[in-house]
Amino acid sequence: RKLAVPAREIYATDIYGDAIEMGRENARIAKTGINFIHRDFFDFKHDYKFDELITDMPVRGKQTRSEMELFYERFFDKAKQILATDGIIVMYSNEIGFVKKQIRLRPEYKLLQETCILDKKGFYLFVIRYIV
Repeated sequence: RKLAVPAREIYATDIYGDAIEMGRENARIAKTGINFIHRDFFDFKHDYKFDELITDMPVRGKQTRSEMELFYERFFDKAKQILATDGIIVMYSNEIGFVKKQIRLRPEYKLLQETCILDKKGFYLFVIRYIV
């Protein structure tokens, strides 16, 4: 992201240590400074709000449909806490129904773009604006 368009600072959070380590290695190879934080996204706090939130949402494994729906609800709640006005969410997900439901229920979010990335598996890239 930082190579395409300059960014002041970039933070990356993940609950899985291996993902953090792989991210650090990728950032080192790309010669890009990123602040990696080994923490659950839902516990993340920061002094200022962010202009962008880029996420690769988890794929439903052993979670029930209800558990995944609650996860998406919590995600959109948390995003409001850390996004600046007119902030953007770039979301990769195969749960199109959960994404669209949260946007429909929350007038502060507006879907700007929806692009199918993997048609056979139903993976989409969503660009969503947060408007306060």
